[in-house]
Amino acid sequence: PTRSAAPAAVQADAAPASPSVNAYKSYYSEHAEPFLATCKKIGGDVGNIGDLAKRGFDFICIAVSAASQCKKPDDAKLREFIEPLSKVVQEADAGQDNRSKYYNHQAAFAEAAQAFLWIVAHSTPQGHVQTQLEASMFYLNKILTQFPDDDHKNFVKQIKTSLSEMKSYIKAHHTTGLEWNAKGKDLKDFKQSGAPAAPQCPPPPPAGCPPPPPPPAQPVVHSDEPPQLSGMAAVFAEINQGSNITKSLNKVTADMKSKNRPAEDRSGLVTTTEKKGT
Repeated sequence: PTRSAAPAAVQADAAPASPSVNAYKSYYSEHAEPFLATCKKIGGDVGNIGDLAKRGFDFICIAVSAASQCKKPDDAKLREFIEPLSKVVQEADAGQDNRSKYYNHQAAFAEAAQAFLWIVAHSTPQGHVQTQLEASMFYLNKILTQFPDDDHKNFVKQIKTSLSEMKSYIKAHHTTGLEWNAKGKDLKDFKQSGAPAAPQCPPPPPAGCPPPPPPPAQPVVHSDEPPQLSGMAAVFAEINQGSNITKSLNKVTADMKSKNRPAEDRSGLVTTTEKKGT
């Protein structure tokens, strides 16, 4: 299959991609693309899941590219920057339809899609992804019971693998959150280079082209204060006032997880509020 073309924002920058960007491109080709292909093959409402998933995976590609080149921006610029990801997660949540024969696929993806928010998870992005993996398992197991054929088995396997490998990627490159370049340019300059609203992730560079050294790590400030949302997390919370999406950034207790809620208590729209209430 033909690889996706590089987004204009990446093409416009002559500097070689950082190790974190190259690693994400490899992750994308190895784990995102097979899942997208499976969604397309199943089609129907699952095909729509693939369209949403692609937007999420592509935005993460742009986010890690921007972070490798740019200083952490102020809240106003962050608000504009992360809006596409906010829409993906909201649409995944709102798109659940209990009349669809693929409702369990929709519900599983609605849980899994919140893993994209690791870029705004404060200090524990790996834990956030793990929480969403666990939350999706109830529905993934129901898919295996309802659809025992290979395509649906692949759907389940690929969601689980993509989230597990996402944790591995985060551990290697963004242990305490999205790593911005303290000596980089302004985010507006990255965006002005032509990043489209729904970018595509470029393929990894050819072998034999060594990447530049990673940007210097920013110092970690330890405090006795309890952790609070800041930066991108705070901006994301502001964008989604009145919704339940950012509540997933906090620790999810056992009674809040989808797998522990009685099936008869679930409606077509599954939200964190419903989880807490059961």
